[in-house]
Amino acid sequence: MQKKSAAFLLWLIIVCVVGLVGLSIWRMKAVQAKINNTYQTLNETFPIHYEVSGLAKEVYLTIATPGGTEQQSVSLPYKSQIYRFKRSSLTYISAKIKEGDGNVTVSILMGVAGGGRDTTKNWGSCEGQGSIASASYFIPLEVKINS
Repeated sequence: MQKKSAAFLLWLIIVCVVGLVGLSIWRMKAVQAKINNTYQTLNETFPIHYEVSGLAKEVYLTIATPGGTEQQSVSLPYKSQIYRFKRSSLTYISAKIKEGDGNVTVSILMGVAGGGRDTTKNWGSCEGQGSIASASYFIPLEVKINS
């Protein structure tokens, strides 16, 4: 009788150990999947583009891009290409009226340019020769494109 009890107890211990090992492996896989998902989420990019409008004919333009800063002289109206920014990125635009009177409005938009779903994230305006319109937007860790 004691041999049967000992064998049953040994069998029960083996079943518990195997069960705990299996549970641990399952839990490690779940944690790894969550880590992989978080990594992909942090590397997700968002479409940002810039627009400049107004009555000024030409402006000195400075914009933030994922690779740094671009500067150029542009005629109005102006619409940039779409840039892909990661979370926790700072976007920025400034436009200085080159000469003459007029006004300028700069905008930072998230979404596909002209797709009808763009969301203005920030804007700024100015008036008069030499004045500067600027705007910036920090892409947070939690992003809602159309809000």
